[in-house]
Order: sequence, then C-alpha cells, then structure tokens
Amino acid sequence: MRRLLSCLIFAVCLPGAPLAADSVTVRPVADTTIYEENGDASDAKGPGIFAGRNALTAIRRAFVRFDVAAAVPAGATINGARLDLVLLSGKGNPVDVNLFRATAAWGEGTSDAGSPGGTGAAATAGDATWTRRIWPGTPWLTPGGDTVALSSAKIPVQVTLTTYSFGPTAAMQADVQSWLDAPATNFGWQVRADELQAAPSARRFGSRESTTAAQRPSLTITFTPPGGGPGNPPSAGDVPALSPRALAALAAALAVLGALALKR
Repeated sequence: MRRLLSCLIFAVCLPGAPLAADSVTVRPVADTTIYEENGDASDAKGPGIFAGRNALTAIRRAFVRFDVAAAVPAGATINGARLDLVLLSGKGNPVDVNLFRATAAWGEGTSDAGSPGGTGAAATAGDATWTRRIWPGTPWLTPGGDTVALSSAKIPVQVTLTTYSFGPTAAMQADVQSWLDAPATNFGWQVRADELQAAPSARRFGSRESTTAAQRPSLTITFTPPGGGPGNPPSAGDVPALSPRALAALAAALAVLGALALKR
C-alpha cells in the first residue's frame, strides 16, 4: 500500500507539469504628450495622447507608464505583455507606430489641452515637455525624450477608429519583467510614430483621463506566480496542472485502491 501511494505521489509531481499562469489587465498611472515645436507645452490631463506629425509637419510623441509591481507579485515570471490603445482620430496613410522603453523618469503635471489637444497647453510644474523631462527644471539628455534605440513593438496603425494592440513581443515581455524586478527603473514606454513618413501622420489615442473608460490604455500581463519553497508553501494559484501520464497513473492507483477496499 505504501509503495502504491508513493507511486501516486511521484506521478502527480512529475516534472514538466507547468504552474498555472495568471493574467491581469491594468490601466496607466501616468501618460502625456510632448510637442516638438514648443518646449514649454505638454498635455498631461487631456483625454488623448498623440504620436506622429501634424499637418504642419511638427512631431508629437507620447509617454505611458504602468505600475507593474503593484499588479504582479514579486518574483513572478512574466510570460507575455500586450498594450492596447484605442484610436480616436487620425489622418493620412497608415503609419507604423512604435513603443520605445524610456530610460529616464518623466513627469505628469496638470496641463490640459482639452479635446482634441493637438497643440498642447502651457506646461505646469512636473510636466514632461520636448526639452524637459520634469518642467521647468530637469532636461532630457536628448530633446524629445530619452529612450533605448530599438523599439519593443511596432504595428501599422490605420485611420480606422478601433483598438490597436502592441505585442505580445519578446522585447515587451523583457521590459515588463525588468520593471517588476526593479521598479525604480520603470519609466514606461514612449509611443512614437514613423517620423520619416510624410505629414500628416499624427494619431490620437485615448488617454487615461478619457471620460470613456473603454478608450483608456490598458496593459494585459500574463505571468507565472513565484513557486513555493521551504517556509513558503504554494498558494492555490501555484498548483501544477497534471500531465496526461500523471492522470493515467492516478486513475490506475485509484482503481487498485478501490479493488483492495472491496476485498476487505
């Protein structure tokens, strides 16, 4: 009987049975737009964020940041990440829109350009602008925002007013994992359209201040919770799924136990 029970336990604990994955969808904790032609303009609280060139060829770029550490347990493994943006307006031909991981902190003050907000509003204390990451003091190392050189995701955005999804990509997964492991380095992404494309190419997406909740940006993260260890028993979400082999062994063991019980 003991040997039978040992076999049963071994079968249930067979390697290769993955931990159940979890998923969470979160909203931004900050977003804003910066304007190439005006280093003292921003739009922290408007209902939209912009990326691309306007009809006068001036560039707009947006930033968005999510508090990953508040949404995902420390020590978890990130399996995937998808950013959803809802297009509110756009002109011109389809344009590639990229996500670049920001490498410096930026601010979201109280500037509000209203709707549509294409020219921005006067920057307020703490705003990000084209020349300042925290207005009126701290400048960017590179005007227009400090980011990594390679994009984490790129998708073509039409003029159709719908939801556009970035990812999941391996680079986005790595970004989110780094923000979970080292929250102090979480400066979010810059949303930047292909700036070599002829104007107009600007796209306006819903911001976190949109009065319509469904238009606000969202980040969907899939992850595997941290495994249990000595003094840290697994939670219900950490229970491994049984492999086909384990299920077969379990069924066989239960059948034998049932037969033994009938003989008694």
